[in-house]
Amino acid sequence: MGAYSAPMDLDVYIHGVHAMSLEADQEPPRLRPGPSMAGVSVGWTGAEDIHAAQRWLRLCLPENGALDAYVERAANLLLAHRINAVPRLPETVLWGNADSEYPGAVSMSSDGAPPLASTPVPLSQYPFVSDADLGVLLANAVHEARAGSNRGYGVTAHRARASLSGQRPKISLSTGDDGAWCLGEPGCLNTWIVKVEDSPGLAGEAGVESVCQAAIGLVGVRAARTSARVLGGYQCVVSERSDRVEGADGCILPVHQEELRQAAGWGGGKYATGIAGEPRWKTVYQILRQHAAAPDEACDEFTRLLACTWLLGHADLHFGNLGFIHEEGRVRLAPAYDVSSSVGTRYDKTLVLGVGGQRHPHKIGPAQWRAHARSCDLDTERVLGVVSEVTNTLPDAFAEARTLGKSNDENRVARPVDSRCEKVARHIRLRGEHFAGALARQGASRQSDADAACDGRSKGKEDAGPPV
Repeated sequence: MGAYSAPMDLDVYIHGVHAMSLEADQEPPRLRPGPSMAGVSVGWTGAEDIHAAQRWLRLCLPENGALDAYVERAANLLLAHRINAVPRLPETVLWGNADSEYPGAVSMSSDGAPPLASTPVPLSQYPFVSDADLGVLLANAVHEARAGSNRGYGVTAHRARASLSGQRPKISLSTGDDGAWCLGEPGCLNTWIVKVEDSPGLAGEAGVESVCQAAIGLVGVRAARTSARVLGGYQCVVSERSDRVEGADGCILPVHQEELRQAAGWGGGKYATGIAGEPRWKTVYQILRQHAAAPDEACDEFTRLLACTWLLGHADLHFGNLGFIHEEGRVRLAPAYDVSSSVGTRYDKTLVLGVGGQRHPHKIGPAQWRAHARSCDLDTERVLGVVSEVTNTLPDAFAEARTLGKSNDENRVARPVDSRCEKVARHIRLRGEHFAGALARQGASRQSDADAACDGRSKGKEDAGPPV
């Protein structure tokens, strides 16, 4: 971003929109939200709330050990400018690393226009990355993840990892028209996320995640295109980024995607719940009802996603994996990613964020979905209809996704993928049968109660005798 000398009044841009201002020479730097912040966050109230702006910016930073390198660079820049600021404040961390590729596309400028770190080049000109080079990049990512920090590597040298949150080893890459892997230089955006399968307790995870992602896409949930690949000697799962689009000039452009916690104004963690310990699903539906172009369809899609994660046994659905794509003043759910299953593993099968007060998949039935509908101000019968549809269609969709995976995925060892998928398929079938049976019993019980009430009213009329 270049060197600045105090006094410094910087404009903070989110995907080219002037959303905030930063007085960098204050102690600590003073952040001023601007009126255009409403253009980048559906949850912005218009109030000049410094703490809310800081919470929003903090969620643009990686949650893993990479933050150590970000903070170190910010501290060095502050020291060079003789500014006594807190290096861990999100605005100063972002200011100190403005040439990196952030999820929120944050940039800062003193020139009255969004800065360009370098001139973007078309995707077709991205340098090719050999399999050996991929091995080096992935080895570094694994080392950083296991060490809990990438302080020794720095942000710029390993920009392929810099913008990626989460604890699993991962890098970002792109693919050319010929399908070959390539990597954009600083100032260029990449289009794929590559995660390394490195947990001994999750053998076959890349293949299982690929199948689960394909399956939910087949039942009407937008899902990131995902597949299992062997790259640089590592078993990986690759997912296409939903916040990228290729422009008319061939350059990759950002699409504004806002994380759920940013849109909701939450400062808590990705597993945060409400006062009663319930997940804040109601907030997701409220945002979709208020800001989606087709609110009813958007709410149905989110219900469908929750039903899929329950049936699949995807225990780790959390708020950090949920977001909204901004399109022409409206939003839609960002495509789902990281959807897998803990069924057939030694990991806990309990949902970290449950449905209707229940986190154990085998205990979730119509009663819990009715409670979910009531707590989220949804039409109960509509919710039950969506869930019933998913229980009926997901078994065949999962079977089709398995067939596709066997043809398209690269799995170094197929046996754990097959074994886990067999158990997931059984889990889907049993949960669906339990739901359908309980729904039928409740329907019969309600019909019996209605018949009894009707018989009672008829008998009462007969006992009353003819009118006088």
